[in-house]
Amino acid sequence: MTVRRALFLGMPVPETAGAMRGWLSAGNEIAEIWYGRMPKRGMLHRDQRLAYLAPRWSTTAVARRHDIPVREVPPLSAWTDRVQAVNAANADVLISVLFPFRVPVDVLDRFGDKAVNLHPALLPAYRGHQAVLAMILDCSILKQACVTAHVMDAGFDTGSVITRQPVAFAKGNCLTRFSIETARATYALSRSELPRYFDGDADAVPQEESNAHYCRVSRSEIEIGPNLDFDSAQLLCATLGSQAPLPLSAAANVKIIGFERKLGPPLAQPPKIRLLSVDADVADARIRLKRKRPWSGALRKLKRLAVLISAR
Repeated sequence: MTVRRALFLGMPVPETAGAMRGWLSAGNEIAEIWYGRMPKRGMLHRDQRLAYLAPRWSTTAVARRHDIPVREVPPLSAWTDRVQAVNAANADVLISVLFPFRVPVDVLDRFGDKAVNLHPALLPAYRGHQAVLAMILDCSILKQACVTAHVMDAGFDTGSVITRQPVAFAKGNCLTRFSIETARATYALSRSELPRYFDGDADAVPQEESNAHYCRVSRSEIEIGPNLDFDSAQLLCATLGSQAPLPLSAAANVKIIGFERKLGPPLAQPPKIRLLSVDADVADARIRLKRKRPWSGALRKLKRLAVLISAR
Protein backbone atom coordinates (compact mmCIF):
# COMPACT_ATOMS: atom_id res chain seq x y z
CA MET A 1 0.00 0.00 0.00
CA THR A 2 1.20 3.49 -0.87
CA VAL A 3 1.66 5.81 2.11
CA ARG A 4 -0.45 8.90 1.54
CA ARG A 5 -0.61 12.29 3.21
CA ALA A 6 -4.12 13.63 3.84
CA LEU A 7 -5.56 17.05 4.50
CA PHE A 8 -8.49 16.49 6.87
CA LEU A 9 -11.53 18.79 6.95
CA GLY A 10 -13.83 18.27 9.90
CA MET A 11 -15.10 19.29 13.29
CA PRO A 12 -13.82 18.40 16.79
CA VAL A 13 -16.21 15.48 17.24
CA PRO A 14 -15.81 11.70 17.72
CA GLU A 15 -16.64 10.97 14.07
CA THR A 16 -13.65 13.01 12.87
CA ALA A 17 -11.39 11.52 15.55
CA GLY A 18 -12.38 8.01 14.43
CA ALA A 19 -11.54 8.78 10.80
CA MET A 20 -8.19 10.29 11.75
CA ARG A 21 -7.24 7.28 13.89
CA GLY A 22 -8.25 4.85 11.15
CA TRP A 23 -6.22 6.68 8.52
CA LEU A 24 -3.12 6.80 10.71
CA SER A 25 -3.44 3.17 11.85
CA ALA A 26 -3.26 2.12 8.20
CA GLY A 27 0.21 3.68 8.02
CA ASN A 28 -0.79 6.93 6.37
CA GLU A 29 -0.07 10.52 7.42
CA ILE A 30 -2.14 13.64 8.13
CA ALA A 31 -0.73 16.96 6.89
CA GLU A 32 -3.20 19.18 8.76
CA ILE A 33 -6.66 19.13 10.26
CA TRP A 34 -8.90 22.08 9.37
CA TYR A 35 -11.95 22.80 11.49
CA GLY A 36 -14.91 24.65 10.08
CA ARG A 37 -15.73 27.77 12.07
CA MET A 38 -17.67 26.50 15.09
CA PRO A 39 -21.05 27.98 16.09
CA LYS A 40 -20.13 27.49 19.76
CA ARG A 41 -16.66 27.77 21.27
CA GLY A 42 -17.70 25.13 23.78
CA MET A 43 -17.42 22.48 21.05
CA LEU A 44 -13.63 22.84 20.87
CA HIS A 45 -13.25 23.20 24.65
CA ARG A 46 -15.25 20.02 25.13
CA ASP A 47 -13.02 18.16 22.71
CA GLN A 48 -9.94 19.45 24.51
CA ARG A 49 -11.28 18.05 27.79
CA LEU A 50 -11.95 14.74 26.06
CA ALA A 51 -8.28 14.60 25.11
CA TYR A 52 -7.55 13.76 28.75
CA LEU A 53 -10.71 11.85 29.70
CA ALA A 54 -11.62 9.92 26.53
CA PRO A 55 -8.77 10.36 24.02
CA ARG A 56 -10.15 7.79 21.54
CA TRP A 57 -12.97 10.17 20.69
CA SER A 58 -11.01 13.44 20.68
CA THR A 59 -9.50 15.07 17.59
CA THR A 60 -7.33 17.16 19.92
CA ALA A 61 -5.82 13.98 21.39
CA VAL A 62 -5.09 12.52 17.95
CA ALA A 63 -3.52 15.78 16.75
CA ARG A 64 -1.33 16.08 19.85
CA ARG A 65 -0.18 12.47 19.76
CA HIS A 66 0.87 12.67 16.11
CA ASP A 67 1.98 16.33 16.09
CA ILE A 68 -0.63 17.31 13.48
CA PRO A 69 -1.11 21.05 12.84
CA VAL A 70 -4.65 22.27 13.57
CA ARG A 71 -6.29 25.26 11.90
CA GLU A 72 -9.72 26.83 12.27
CA VAL A 73 -10.77 28.13 8.86
CA PRO A 74 -13.50 30.48 7.63
CA PRO A 75 -16.03 29.43 4.97
CA LEU A 76 -13.74 28.27 2.18
CA SER A 77 -15.62 30.09 -0.57
CA ALA A 78 -14.85 33.42 1.20
CA TRP A 79 -11.21 32.60 1.99
CA THR A 80 -9.08 34.17 -0.72
CA ASP A 81 -5.93 32.28 0.32
CA ARG A 82 -7.54 28.83 0.33
CA VAL A 83 -5.67 27.41 -2.66
CA GLN A 84 -2.32 28.65 -1.37
CA ALA A 85 -3.08 27.08 2.03
CA VAL A 86 -4.00 23.77 0.41
CA ASN A 87 -0.81 23.77 -1.64
CA ALA A 88 1.25 24.59 1.46
CA ALA A 89 -0.19 21.56 3.25
CA ASN A 90 1.45 19.34 0.60
CA ALA A 91 -1.25 16.66 0.88
CA ASP A 92 -1.95 13.85 -1.58
CA VAL A 93 -5.63 13.37 -0.71
CA LEU A 94 -8.46 15.32 0.89
CA ILE A 95 -10.75 13.67 3.48
CA SER A 96 -13.81 15.47 4.84
CA VAL A 97 -15.84 14.39 7.89
CA LEU A 98 -18.82 16.53 8.97
CA PHE A 99 -17.15 19.64 7.54
CA PRO A 100 -19.79 22.42 7.59
CA PHE A 101 -18.73 24.33 4.45
CA ARG A 102 -18.96 23.58 0.76
CA VAL A 103 -15.51 22.91 -0.69
CA PRO A 104 -14.89 25.14 -3.74
CA VAL A 105 -14.03 23.64 -7.11
CA ASP A 106 -10.56 25.17 -7.17
CA VAL A 107 -9.70 23.22 -4.01
CA LEU A 108 -11.24 20.00 -5.35
CA ASP A 109 -9.32 20.40 -8.60
CA ARG A 110 -6.09 20.17 -6.59
CA PHE A 111 -7.02 16.56 -5.66
CA GLY A 112 -9.18 15.34 -8.56
CA ASP A 113 -10.92 12.09 -7.66
CA LYS A 114 -8.88 11.81 -4.45
CA ALA A 115 -11.13 14.19 -2.50
CA VAL A 116 -13.50 12.08 -0.40
CA ASN A 117 -16.27 12.87 2.07
CA LEU A 118 -17.57 10.56 4.82
CA HIS A 119 -21.27 11.40 5.00
CA PRO A 120 -23.17 10.23 8.13
CA ALA A 121 -26.24 8.93 6.30
CA LEU A 122 -27.47 6.97 3.31
CA LEU A 123 -26.86 8.60 -0.06
CA PRO A 124 -28.48 9.76 -2.22
CA ALA A 125 -31.64 9.61 -0.08
CA TYR A 126 -30.30 11.80 2.74
CA ARG A 127 -28.13 14.62 1.45
CA GLY A 128 -27.18 17.72 3.43
CA HIS A 129 -26.02 18.62 6.91
CA GLN A 130 -29.40 17.78 8.47
CA ALA A 131 -29.42 14.20 7.20
CA VAL A 132 -29.22 12.54 10.64
CA LEU A 133 -32.07 14.69 11.95
CA ALA A 134 -34.17 13.80 8.91
CA MET A 135 -33.51 10.08 9.49
CA ILE A 136 -34.62 10.47 13.12
CA LEU A 137 -37.85 12.18 12.09
CA ASP A 138 -38.85 9.42 9.69
CA CYS A 139 -37.43 6.66 11.94
CA SER A 140 -35.28 5.24 9.13
CA ILE A 141 -32.23 5.69 11.35
CA LEU A 142 -33.32 2.58 13.24
CA LYS A 143 -32.59 0.31 10.27
CA GLN A 144 -30.74 2.31 7.59
CA ALA A 145 -28.07 4.19 9.54
CA CYS A 146 -24.69 4.17 7.80
CA VAL A 147 -21.71 6.25 6.77
CA THR A 148 -21.36 6.77 3.02
CA ALA A 149 -17.90 7.37 1.54
CA HIS A 150 -18.20 9.33 -1.69
CA VAL A 151 -16.05 11.34 -4.06
CA MET A 152 -16.48 15.10 -3.65
CA ASP A 153 -17.56 17.16 -6.62
CA ALA A 154 -19.03 20.61 -7.29
CA GLY A 155 -22.38 19.60 -5.79
CA PHE A 156 -23.23 18.98 -2.14
CA ASP A 157 -23.11 15.24 -1.31
CA THR A 158 -23.63 14.44 -5.00
CA GLY A 159 -20.40 12.65 -5.91
CA SER A 160 -20.00 8.98 -6.82
CA VAL A 161 -20.31 6.52 -3.94
CA ILE A 162 -17.25 4.46 -2.99
CA THR A 163 -18.84 2.32 -0.27
CA ARG A 164 -21.16 2.37 2.74
CA GLN A 165 -20.46 1.23 6.30
CA PRO A 166 -23.54 0.24 8.36
CA VAL A 167 -23.95 1.85 11.79
CA ALA A 168 -25.81 0.06 14.57
CA PHE A 169 -28.32 2.40 16.13
CA ALA A 170 -27.51 2.87 19.79
CA LYS A 171 -29.28 0.85 22.46
CA GLY A 172 -31.62 3.11 24.42
CA ASN A 173 -31.74 5.64 21.56
CA CYS A 174 -28.71 7.48 22.99
CA LEU A 175 -27.39 9.95 20.44
CA THR A 176 -23.95 10.04 22.09
CA ARG A 177 -23.65 6.28 21.66
CA PHE A 178 -24.79 6.69 18.05
CA SER A 179 -22.00 9.24 17.56
CA ILE A 180 -19.52 6.67 18.90
CA GLU A 181 -20.86 3.95 16.59
CA THR A 182 -20.58 6.39 13.68
CA ALA A 183 -16.98 7.09 14.74
CA ARG A 184 -16.29 3.35 14.64
CA ALA A 185 -17.63 3.34 11.07
CA THR A 186 -15.45 6.30 9.99
CA TYR A 187 -12.47 4.48 11.54
CA ALA A 188 -13.17 1.33 9.52
CA LEU A 189 -13.66 3.23 6.28
CA SER A 190 -10.51 5.33 6.70
CA ARG A 191 -8.41 2.34 7.69
CA SER A 192 -9.38 -0.05 4.90
CA GLU A 193 -11.84 1.16 2.27
CA LEU A 194 -10.36 4.58 1.52
CA PRO A 195 -6.82 3.20 1.05
CA ARG A 196 -8.26 0.53 -1.27
CA TYR A 197 -10.03 3.22 -3.30
CA PHE A 198 -6.96 5.46 -3.47
CA ASP A 199 -4.88 2.45 -4.55
CA GLY A 200 -7.29 1.83 -7.43
CA ASP A 201 -8.70 -1.41 -5.97
CA ALA A 202 -12.27 -0.08 -5.59
CA ASP A 203 -14.51 1.86 -7.96
CA ALA A 204 -16.86 4.75 -7.25
CA VAL A 205 -20.42 4.39 -8.59
CA PRO A 206 -22.52 7.42 -9.62
CA GLN A 207 -25.50 8.15 -7.41
CA GLU A 208 -28.99 7.45 -8.68
CA GLU A 209 -30.44 10.96 -8.98
CA SER A 210 -34.02 9.70 -9.12
CA ASN A 211 -33.65 8.68 -5.45
CA ALA A 212 -31.92 11.87 -4.36
CA HIS A 213 -33.28 14.11 -1.62
CA TYR A 214 -31.67 17.10 0.05
CA CYS A 215 -32.81 17.18 3.67
CA ARG A 216 -34.03 20.45 5.14
CA VAL A 217 -35.71 20.30 8.54
CA SER A 218 -37.54 23.36 9.84
CA ARG A 219 -38.12 24.27 13.49
CA SER A 220 -41.81 23.45 13.15
CA GLU A 221 -40.95 19.85 12.18
CA ILE A 222 -39.17 19.22 15.48
CA GLU A 223 -41.82 20.80 17.69
CA ILE A 224 -43.42 18.20 19.92
CA GLY A 225 -47.14 18.23 19.18
CA PRO A 226 -49.83 17.01 16.79
CA ASN A 227 -47.47 17.47 13.82
CA LEU A 228 -45.65 14.27 14.89
CA ASP A 229 -46.88 10.71 15.28
CA PHE A 230 -45.98 8.70 18.38
CA ASP A 231 -43.02 6.82 16.91
CA SER A 232 -41.36 9.96 15.56
CA ALA A 233 -42.02 11.97 18.73
CA GLN A 234 -40.65 9.22 20.96
CA LEU A 235 -37.47 8.82 18.92
CA LEU A 236 -36.93 12.56 18.55
CA CYS A 237 -37.28 13.14 22.31
CA ALA A 238 -35.02 10.22 23.21
CA THR A 239 -32.27 11.21 20.74
CA LEU A 240 -32.14 14.90 19.95
CA GLY A 241 -33.88 15.85 23.19
CA SER A 242 -31.03 14.29 25.12
CA GLN A 243 -28.61 16.68 23.34
CA ALA A 244 -30.59 19.89 22.96
CA PRO A 245 -34.01 20.94 24.37
CA LEU A 246 -36.92 20.60 21.96
CA PRO A 247 -39.80 23.08 21.62
CA LEU A 248 -43.33 22.16 22.69
CA SER A 249 -45.76 23.44 20.07
CA ALA A 250 -48.50 24.47 22.52
CA ALA A 251 -46.23 26.13 25.11
CA ALA A 252 -43.31 28.15 23.79
CA ASN A 253 -41.72 28.63 27.21
CA VAL A 254 -41.51 24.88 27.92
CA LYS A 255 -38.62 22.79 26.54
CA ILE A 256 -38.50 19.00 26.30
CA ILE A 257 -35.39 16.92 27.04
CA GLY A 258 -36.70 13.35 26.90
CA PHE A 259 -39.50 10.82 26.66
CA GLU A 260 -41.08 9.01 29.64
CA ARG A 261 -44.03 6.94 28.48
CA LYS A 262 -47.18 6.63 26.41
CA LEU A 263 -50.36 7.46 28.37
CA GLY A 264 -53.04 6.51 25.86
CA PRO A 265 -54.94 8.02 22.94
CA PRO A 266 -54.82 11.80 22.35
CA LEU A 267 -57.22 13.82 24.53
CA ALA A 268 -57.52 16.95 22.38
CA GLN A 269 -56.57 18.95 25.48
CA PRO A 270 -53.78 21.45 26.16
CA PRO A 271 -50.55 20.14 27.65
CA LYS A 272 -50.54 19.48 31.39
CA ILE A 273 -47.35 21.05 32.68
CA ARG A 274 -45.74 19.84 35.91
CA LEU A 275 -42.46 20.70 37.62
CA LEU A 276 -40.50 17.87 35.99
CA SER A 277 -42.77 16.54 33.25
CA VAL A 278 -45.36 17.46 30.64
CA ASP A 279 -48.35 15.49 29.35
CA ALA A 280 -49.10 16.42 25.74
CA ASP A 281 -50.85 15.19 22.62
CA VAL A 282 -49.13 14.04 19.47
CA ALA A 283 -51.03 12.94 16.38
CA ASP A 284 -51.96 9.49 17.64
CA ALA A 285 -51.22 9.44 21.39
CA ARG A 286 -51.02 11.27 24.68
CA ILE A 287 -47.46 11.08 26.02
CA ARG A 288 -45.50 12.08 29.10
CA LEU A 289 -42.28 14.00 28.45
CA LYS A 290 -39.32 15.10 30.53
CA ARG A 291 -39.23 18.85 30.99
CA LYS A 292 -36.07 20.96 30.93
CA ARG A 293 -35.12 22.37 34.32
CA PRO A 294 -32.27 24.73 35.33
CA TRP A 295 -29.98 21.81 36.18
CA SER A 296 -30.76 19.81 33.02
CA GLY A 297 -27.87 21.15 30.94
CA ALA A 298 -25.19 20.25 33.47
CA LEU A 299 -26.68 16.79 33.99
CA ARG A 300 -26.83 16.22 30.22
CA LYS A 301 -23.13 17.10 29.84
CA LEU A 302 -22.16 14.74 32.65
CA LYS A 303 -24.15 11.88 31.11
CA ARG A 304 -22.56 12.47 27.70
CA LEU A 305 -19.10 12.53 29.21
CA ALA A 306 -19.77 9.34 31.14
CA VAL A 307 -20.84 7.55 27.94
CA LEU A 308 -17.71 8.70 26.09
CA ILE A 309 -15.37 7.72 28.92
CA SER A 310 -16.92 4.27 29.25
CA ALA A 311 -16.90 3.52 25.50
CA ARG A 312 -14.05 1.32 24.28
